[in-house]
Amino acid sequence: MGTVYALVVILMSDQTRVFSTCYHQSLRVWNRDSIIYTQILLYHQGRVTVLVVSRDQLLGAVGSTVKVWIC
Repeated sequence: MGTVYALVVILMSDQTRVFSTCYHQSLRVWNRDSIIYTQILLYHQGRVTVLVVSRDQLLGAVGSTVKVWIC
């Protein structure tokens, strides 16, 4: 996968989600138990270098732009 720029863990009542961003400009959603990614989010251009959780939203910084994903 390469260099990881950001990592976020979201604890929910029914599951735990892990999100990571890396050098090849993707945001991956991981299954915490199997450590296998289940989804790749590519709706951005550039490297996501910061991830922040706010309620049910995941916010990421791409250069000078903030992207929002619904968890």
